[in-house]
Amino acid sequence: MALIRNFPVPSDRMAIISTLLNIEDAVVLEYGPEGTTHFSMNFFNKLGQDYPDRLFTTGVDDSDIIMGSTEHLERGILELDALYSPKAIFVLTSSVTSIIGTDIAGICDSLQSKVQSRLIPVNTSGLGADYSAGLRKIYLQLAELVVQPDAAKQKGRYNILGASPLHYRAESDICEITRLLREGFGCELLHCLAMNMTTEALAELSSAELNIVLTAEAVPSAEYLQSVTGTPYVYLPPYGYSQTKEFLNSVAAVIGQPVKEAMLQRLEEKNAD
Repeated sequence: MALIRNFPVPSDRMAIISTLLNIEDAVVLEYGPEGTTHFSMNFFNKLGQDYPDRLFTTGVDDSDIIMGSTEHLERGILELDALYSPKAIFVLTSSVTSIIGTDIAGICDSLQSKVQSRLIPVNTSGLGADYSAGLRKIYLQLAELVVQPDAAKQKGRYNILGASPLHYRAESDICEITRLLREGFGCELLHCLAMNMTTEALAELSSAELNIVLTAEAVPSAEYLQSVTGTPYVYLPPYGYSQTKEFLNSVAAVIGQPVKEAMLQRLEEKNAD
C-alpha cells in the first residue's frame, strides 16, 4: 500500500534528536529547512520534552541545495559557539542535506580549531529507518565518542543504558532498578544513558563496574563498552516477580556478590500477597 494512514512510525532522526536533547550542556544544530525543525520542536513539546536553547536550525535555501553551499551551516556553528558556549555541538543533517551528501564531518573538522565547543557530526536522513534504529545508532555513537579503555572502575557503581525519555514509563523503570540494586547489593547508580546527562557524565560511563541494559536498542552500546572497557552488562528488565528475582540473580552472578537475603524475602512476601 502506497499510503500511510494516521501517523507514521517516528524516524531515526526523531530518536537521535530526542536523545541528544537530554545532554544538558550541549546543543543540537540541524542543517536543514526551518519547517523541519519547527515540526520537531512541536512534536517534542507535546510529549513533554521542552528544552529551550538546545535545538537550532541553520535554515537552507535554493542555493544551499542546488550549489552545495554550506555557508549557513558554518556561520551557524560559529554563532552557537559564541552565543551559548556549549560543551558540545551536535551537527545533524536533515533529509534534504543528507540526500545531497553534505560533508558535515569535514565541515566540523575544518571549524574545530575556531571554536571552543566540541563539534560532533551525526548523519541522519530520517528516510528508511525507524525510531528504534535511531536509538541504536545514537547510543552506540555516544559510547564510541566517550569510551576510555583504561578508566578506573568505581566500586559498586553502575550505569543504566537505554532509558529514552520517550520510552513508556522510563522514569518508573529507572527508579525501580535503582531501588532493587541499592537494597539488593548496596550498589548506586552512576549515570543513565540518556536521561538528564552532561558531557562530563558521558565521559564517566567507562568507569562503572556494571551496565544495566533497559532496552534492546542499547545492547550494541553495552557490547561495545564491554569489548573495549571490560564492563559486563545485564539485559533482563525486572518485570514481574519471577523475572525480578532472575534479574537480581543475574546481577549477582556478574558482580560476584549474593543478593541480600532481606531483599529476596521481601520479594517472596509480595509475591505471596
